[in-house]
Amino acid sequence: LECSKYASDIGRKFIDSSIDEKKTAQERLNQYIEANLNWFLKERAYGFCIISIYYFAQTHNVMRTAFAQLVESGIGRLEILLHQYQNESRRPLSNINIVAKIIHDIMIGEIYKIALLDSKKNKRSNEKLNSDIFIVIQKLLTP
Repeated sequence: LECSKYASDIGRKFIDSSIDEKKTAQERLNQYIEANLNWFLKERAYGFCIISIYYFAQTHNVMRTAFAQLVESGIGRLEILLHQYQNESRRPLSNINIVAKIIHDIMIGEIYKIALLDSKKNKRSNEKLNSDIFIVIQKLLTP
């Protein structure tokens, strides 16, 4: 558990440092998503520590609690970015919480793909993952 918490802290710092607060809310949302994916590509060992939370949460109560906190934190960060997007773009989103959960689920799915791909052999596949996720998210944000 401590290894996973440490990895989560390292990841959060990387992700936070990848977001330029001077950019638009849409750009910050994209940066947040891209930073999550890039962190897993660059820091595979730490990434697997995070994935272990998802795996062990199935059978261990302590890990289940850590899993719930990790998911809640990720969705919360997305909700903040989506509120900012809504305010800046003046495009109402019907349910920010649901949109945040969908984006989070897509990100986690893409992270699992990244974890299972050999990043050196499948660089093109990883780039395609990045572009595909932004297409889907743009559809979610378009009324």
